Formats: sequence, C-alpha cells, structure tokens
Amino acid sequence: MQITFKEYAARWFETAQLAYNTRARCEILLGRINKAIGDTPLDEITAYQLESFYKGLSSDGVKYNGRYVKITGKKRISAERLAALCGIGRCAAQRALAGMRIERKTAEKIAAKLDIDFQNIESPGLDSNTIRHHHRLITIILNKAKRERLITFNVATEAIKAPRVRRKEARFLDEAEAVNAVELLLSERDSRIRLSIMLLFYTGMRRGELCGLQWGDVGERKIKIRRAVEYRKGASSNECETKNPSSVRDIYLPDIVLKELSEYRADWLKYKEYRGKDWNAPGWLFFQKNGNAVYPGTINYWLRKFIKKNGLKQFTPHSLRHTFITLQLYAKTDLKTLQSITGHSQASTLLDIYAHTLNKALEEASENLNRILTPKFPIKPYNCPGTELNRRHADFQ
Repeated sequence: MQITFKEYAARWFETAQLAYNTRARCEILLGRINKAIGDTPLDEITAYQLESFYKGLSSDGVKYNGRYVKITGKKRISAERLAALCGIGRCAAQRALAGMRIERKTAEKIAAKLDIDFQNIESPGLDSNTIRHHHRLITIILNKAKRERLITFNVATEAIKAPRVRRKEARFLDEAEAVNAVELLLSERDSRIRLSIMLLFYTGMRRGELCGLQWGDVGERKIKIRRAVEYRKGASSNECETKNPSSVRDIYLPDIVLKELSEYRADWLKYKEYRGKDWNAPGWLFFQKNGNAVYPGTINYWLRKFIKKNGLKQFTPHSLRHTFITLQLYAKTDLKTLQSITGHSQASTLLDIYAHTLNKALEEASENLNRILTPKFPIKPYNCPGTELNRRHADFQ
C-alpha cells in the first residue's frame, strides 16, 4: 500500500525534534500543504503540483482565511482586568486593546462579556519568504522519505527550483533617530522600560534573550546570554534554549548601561523586600507576578508605550537589533566580531541582510585606499564611457 504525503508528514511531525514555536509554525504550514498534496502518494507528487501550490499561496485570502479579526470599539479597561474577565491571556488582551489582530475565538469571548464589535482583517497572500518556508518543509519531509527509500528522488529539490525570495531591507533607526530615542529613554520614569529598551539599543540581543536574563548572568562589565524565553500557551514554564549554539555568548556593556543596571537592581531589591514572603521570582531581571520571566510580547508592549508617550515613529524590538548592527557597521566593526556579538550562526547572514550598509562601507574603503595610494597632485575626475556615450546620444537626438 502506498503511503500518502499526509500520512508520512504526520509520522515525521510526531518524531521530529522541534522547538515549541517551530512546532506550532510547522503545524500551520502542514495544514496548507496537506490541502494541496496531502492525499497524493509520496512517489506521485509532481513538479506541477508543487509549482501550482506555491503560486496559489501568493493569492489573496490565503493568509488569514477569516481566522483573525480586530476589535473596533473602545473600552476603558486594563489588560489585566480584561484577561481575567474574559478568560484570555494577558498578551491577547493587550493586542485586543491596541486594535491589533487577534483570533476570532478570542474576540468572541470579549464580545460575550463586553458590548463591543470586531471586524474581519483583509487577508493578503503570503509573502515570498513564507512561501519559501513551505518549500523547505516539503523538502525536509521528502528528504527523510528518500533516506528511508520510500521514494527514489525528491521532486522538491531535483525537479523544481525553490521559490524566489524578494529581499527586504532591514528596518532600522538612523543615527539621529537613535540618539533622540536614547535621550528620551534617559528621562523615562519606569525603570523596567528604561533598562529593557536600553539593553536592546546597546547590545543588539533578541527580545527572547532579553526576557531570559537572570541576575546570575550579569558580570562586572558584561552580560551572558545563556537562555531565551518564548510564549508557550498553557505551559508552566516559558524558558527555552537560545536560537542556535552561536547565540550563547558574552556581551560587554558600556558605562551608561552598567549605571542603569545598578539603579534597576536597587529598585528590584526594594520590590523584593516589599513582597516579603510572597516573593516568587528568584532571579529574573524582568518578571511576572506569578514568578515566571516576562513574555517577549511584554517587551513589545513596553516599547509601544514608550513610543506613544514620546510621539516617535513606530519601530519594534527587532528594529533595534537591526539598528545596533547597522550602527556597528557604520562604525567599521568587522563582520566576525559583529557575528560574535549578535549570535548569528553565520557571517553570511549579515552579508545578506545588511547589504545596503556594507555597500556604503565598501565605497568608503575604496576612498580610503585612494587617499593612501594616489599621488598628492590634482587628477582630472574620470567619466564613465557609458555615461559620456549616453550624453552624446541625448545631444544627437
């Protein structure tokens, strides 16, 4: 009996060693993949099927398919109270109150308790990077089937090309915007917001790594990245490993951050003393009332609060990681050192993402060499032949 893709994918999914969020992501991808090729036997999947599937993923209506909505009415209620009243998570309550997309079932719970409306979110097609993720998952599953000799060749790699990815430039703050944000940050009264955003600015760490910091990770002049935190629905603990082995690293801190850490430590100890016997957050820098580390979504919430208060343009925690890397490149930090600081597994990732910044650095490097080697007398600027020919052609016309 021939085994179908859906049957084999379920077997693979059951035994694959995947991180919590990766597993949840694969479940969503497999839902779409199985609709297209799930009932097809492994050795009968064709190149045409896969190419048609990838093309269809870019069509309108694929992304949300009625799953997500947003709250349209306004209610003066805190996220904590809304979460308790409706039996939903605090992060979901924050998203709902901010007018961001939430799952329909969450919106229905809110609507049942409050006189409030919600509306569907328009569903665009998937972007090219997400379509490539579908291709990668199919490739991984079929590669395993090939190793087990259930198929003789992998149609995803041997018969078609991977979907092309349209490269997007990383979003970051320029130098003036970054300086302005840091100046405003120094006058922020909430020490949690002040320190968390400052650490993102000055270290380039991921928000999950920020949430995973404990006081034992703080050294004399450096901070150790040893773990991360991710949102796990219904889980008692949200601690997890770092994104890759290279992400386990030490990051040296400038004096301005060390000073903020010292002041925050004093506030932290005062709060610990205030809680007394009820204290249940043994070592997390940023913690919830239940003693667990804060979720990554809390960092987004703090940042949105800071941005709104100061009338800044929108940016995200990951934008600050991009900002850190871009400013380091402008400061001529070499790629290998920067890879070590940011925890990228390969320096080539930096080359791919930050090509715009590196191109400027290469131009400056050329000018530096020109200043060293070129004789100290005037040289007539060189006009590209193509440019001169184009000018003459224009004159002729």
